[in-house]
Amino acid sequence: MRNKILFFLLGVLTVLAIVWLKRQLYLIGTSDPDFNTVYSTKYTDQLFNEYLLGKTEKELDELLGEPLSAYKVPFINALLYTDKKQSIYLNKDFNCIQFQVQKQDRQFRCFYLDSIGKVKKVKLKGYNESEERYNGLSKDDILKKFGLPDDEICNSSYEVLSYSELTKGTQSGKQGTINVREIILNNNKIATQIIKKVGQTRVCKNCDCN
Repeated sequence: MRNKILFFLLGVLTVLAIVWLKRQLYLIGTSDPDFNTVYSTKYTDQLFNEYLLGKTEKELDELLGEPLSAYKVPFINALLYTDKKQSIYLNKDFNCIQFQVQKQDRQFRCFYLDSIGKVKKVKLKGYNESEERYNGLSKDDILKKFGLPDDEICNSSYEVLSYSELTKGTQSGKQGTINVREIILNNNKIATQIIKKVGQTRVCKNCDCN
């Protein structure tokens, strides 16, 4: 009888050890956004919908609590010309200009324009020409010389309010995937877009926006 009890307890401990081990492996290899996400004080998933569109920043604070973070996205306009569109393009997912180069031998010209449509910066690869020769040219000058761009990003300035963020404690998975909850405000501080998705926080790495 005593041996049966010992075997039973040993079996229970073995099962618990296996469950614990599987959980640890899950946390290491799989990202669980619900586990990883913390929210603003008044946030509810039911409230975070298109009902918030048109609300002022003050009204949003009353409904959701203060955002956990906020950042401003400057005006961005860039024109990309490349020899192979499939090999290089502008990554617009992080509200910035990020080059995605599939093959290192590709050529491209990228023109960055200011808010009045003048070239303020040029990035060249594979062309034996000076970047300064294009500074100050208008967007029309560039279009007349090179035609329509292979890719373009053009965003007006706006502000992003984040109502979720990655927990500072134990995290699930290596990628830090969370339930992204953001609201975009226009220059009049009015909510114009609701972002509700699973993904990563918008960190602009290797960015050429400025």
